[in-house]
Amino acid sequence: MVDLPISVLTACALLALYLADCFVLVEGNTVLCRCGSEGRPFALVSPGRVTIVAGRIIYLLPPITPWFPVRRAHFASGQAVHAERSTPGAPWVLLTICLTFGHLASTVAIAVWGGSNIVLLIALGWLYLSTWTYCLLVALKGDGLPRTHLFSSIICPPNALNLLRRAVLDRRALDFAQVYRSCLSRQERHAAMRTLEPYMRSLQDEDREAFLAATSHTEGLAR
Repeated sequence: MVDLPISVLTACALLALYLADCFVLVEGNTVLCRCGSEGRPFALVSPGRVTIVAGRIIYLLPPITPWFPVRRAHFASGQAVHAERSTPGAPWVLLTICLTFGHLASTVAIAVWGGSNIVLLIALGWLYLSTWTYCLLVALKGDGLPRTHLFSSIICPPNALNLLRRAVLDRRALDFAQVYRSCLSRQERHAAMRTLEPYMRSLQDEDREAFLAATSHTEGLAR
């Protein structure tokens, strides 16, 4: 049995907590789309190997780019809104990037030099201090960002990396048909259909029909 140092176990725990927070459950008639800093959906997120729990599909948010917000898109247009500005703005994206690399540096320092109590305390102190500063800025000047996820970020710093994405996910879903037709180019639509092929096969009949209806206008790609 391998006896790993406590510093390595601490670093692994931080990574595991972050990855666990990247998993989200969405309704069966919903897909996720990534949005740029200007709010334009530019790619659909694939759930990969589709896993269904209680009628919902498990998505893994891209773990290496937490600064790209992700928005829900419904097949049923009556339940959704048209494309709109989907992100809180470029400064928040920049702050999230800085926080991500700060967390990464702290985690590496803990794993490599955490055998020294001084380094371990400094790395953990920086981790919590940067996270609490970020959460305070969101609370004070969050540009409409909901505060529902702040508490979990304060007590568990890795969750703060997904704070921006969670806030955008909480907003009302976009109209998938409108995103598909207007916001995605022809090449992006082809890539989207390839990405979502396993997802489409897993849908129930009524959801599959709604999905096909939303995409049927485009050169038979959904056939």
